[in-house]
Amino acid sequence: MSDSSLILSLPYIQPAQAQKHVTHNEAIRTLDVIVQPTVTEVGRTDPPQDPAQGARYVVGPGGTGDWAGLDGSIAVWEDSGWTVVVPSAGWTTRATDTLIEWVYDGSAWILPGNAVETLGVNTTADSTNRLAVSGANTLLSHEGAGHQLKINKADTAETASLLYQSNWSGRAEMGLAGSDNFSVKVSADGTTWFTGLEVDGTSGMVNFPSGAHVPHHAELGGRWIAYGDQRWVTLSRAHGAVGDVHAGASDTGADPALTWLDTGLYLRAGSRVETLMGRLRADGAEAADLTSYSLRLYFQHGPDTPDGDAWNTDAETTRELIFGVDDAPLSEGWRDLTASFAAYTAPDNGSLVIYLKPGGSYGADQQIVSEIVVGYTQ
Repeated sequence: MSDSSLILSLPYIQPAQAQKHVTHNEAIRTLDVIVQPTVTEVGRTDPPQDPAQGARYVVGPGGTGDWAGLDGSIAVWEDSGWTVVVPSAGWTTRATDTLIEWVYDGSAWILPGNAVETLGVNTTADSTNRLAVSGANTLLSHEGAGHQLKINKADTAETASLLYQSNWSGRAEMGLAGSDNFSVKVSADGTTWFTGLEVDGTSGMVNFPSGAHVPHHAELGGRWIAYGDQRWVTLSRAHGAVGDVHAGASDTGADPALTWLDTGLYLRAGSRVETLMGRLRADGAEAADLTSYSLRLYFQHGPDTPDGDAWNTDAETTRELIFGVDDAPLSEGWRDLTASFAAYTAPDNGSLVIYLKPGGSYGADQQIVSEIVVGYTQ
């Protein structure tokens, strides 16, 4: 009969053995060490000076003092000395100081391999999504310097990208999709996709395959004639003040008369008018008596003109008010123009036209000097 068990080397009580309790207790002590094994520290080489009863350590290479020659063993402080357990290949233990699990490979304690086929955190991973995380947030942080998230593909024709979904249906994707050019694309249904931006991988040239709304600013101000009858006037960017077009009595009313001849800033269908800002001041011999102004910003359009003469009457003209103000204060010093309105989208090709109407008690024609800028995208 063997003196010890085959797997854990626990001592057997032999026939006719005296003091059987000693052998039994030795086996119990060994089980106490290796069942649910934890140790205070892995790799320590010098025994602590005042260890607590039951303190366990994995002796590191080059053990000293009472641990000399015990490299890799588990040393347990019991009563007034160290009990030593020699591990076998495949044993595991967890270090309570780091909560890291270690495996004995037959000659040394090592960290277990970290390769797994799938990993699910609070959810189930599968062969398609081998790493799956379900939670409100996912944090990837540095360990003292920078941090990179790397997405690698096999070759140019494959895809390496980030896909954004809504209820498991794709809505946006950015990355290297089927080429080595970086692209950003969107979809309303997860099936039909539109590429909004593409950066050439060889040159860095940026393209907008689906078009782009590019911010623009245009100057619509200038020197306006403030006629004595206080009529509405407009300012064509090409031809200057066009006060004589509004000579009719009706054009001194609440709003300027509509005419297809008035011009301004040409905009394409789909352009968005977003801001209007600037400043104005009165000028002329009686500028002190030019005390207010009213302003209208319209977009007007008509039928398409492929033959050059399809839109040529007031009846065909559609005019939509974007912004208006009445009796805004005016003086010989600059006064800011503050305009607040919802962004306007042009329904057709047409013109952005601005009108001014002076107010006050002056007699002869005066002038309004303005710096007015409109912000738009197209």
